[in-house]
Amino acid sequence: MMIAQAQPFVMLAPARHDRAECPVCGSAGLSHGGALCPHEAEPWHEEAEALAFEIRHTASPRLSTMLSLDLEELVARNLDRAH
Repeated sequence: MMIAQAQPFVMLAPARHDRAECPVCGSAGLSHGGALCPHEAEPWHEEAEALAFEIRHTASPRLSTMLSLDLEELVARNLDRAH
């Protein structure tokens, strides 16, 4: 019979919720280790995350500018609809 090794027990500080800005759409949300955007479950936000990823990882400044414009338009269109 094999006895499992004991795992260390770690006490964590109580959760702290601060206001944070979504790095994708700029909406205010609660931060708890990572930003929780109120729009993150919406399909348009997933598309915005993909655009933001491409902007960060493209080597082309021209392409980055075009993607940034697409991202700005997508966010503006959907945040206007949400309010």
